[in-house]
Amino acid sequence: KQWYQRRVAITAGGGLMCIIVISSTKYRFNPDNVATPIAASLGDVVTLSIIAVTARFLYRIPDPVAQKTLCIVILVFFVCLIPPLLTYAWHNPHARPAVLQGWAPILTAMVISSAVGFIMSKVSEQFSEILGFLPIINGVGGNLVSIQASRLSTHYNIYGVVSKLLSLSLSSPSLSLSLSLSLSLS
Repeated sequence: KQWYQRRVAITAGGGLMCIIVISSTKYRFNPDNVATPIAASLGDVVTLSIIAVTARFLYRIPDPVAQKTLCIVILVFFVCLIPPLLTYAWHNPHARPAVLQGWAPILTAMVISSAVGFIMSKVSEQFSEILGFLPIINGVGGNLVSIQASRLSTHYNIYGVVSKLLSLSLSSPSLSLSLSLSLSLS
């Protein structure tokens, strides 16, 4: 039964994204500008839903010792999942570069997110009116970056090699600027 539910959820999510891409192409919108933020937002909604359900379950446990013990068991479970998942990704030739090079952005994002959370907790009393909008404000930057990465990926997939992409970027100031910035940072 769980297998069926997962397949239905995956198919529904993929179908929704296909409909979004086809519809945005039909109405002459760039799918990179539409599908990427929607996919990111759907991922955020699912993640927050899982966190909310888990927190609700944990807060309903009346015994504080049992509550802490269960939290520790959950953390240990996920930490124990890291080695087999890393091994699985390492043996996949398509995922190996992500295993080797993907840690810096993830850890940087975690540090920035933790810093934002610390700052939000300090100013929450002073600016209580805008507290509900802070997750949206924080998400805008990520959506803009994901749109730009999606555009660069689309251009690279269409035009092939980086030298061709650089020659084509002269006609697009925003692409030229982002390429020059990304190449100078690497």
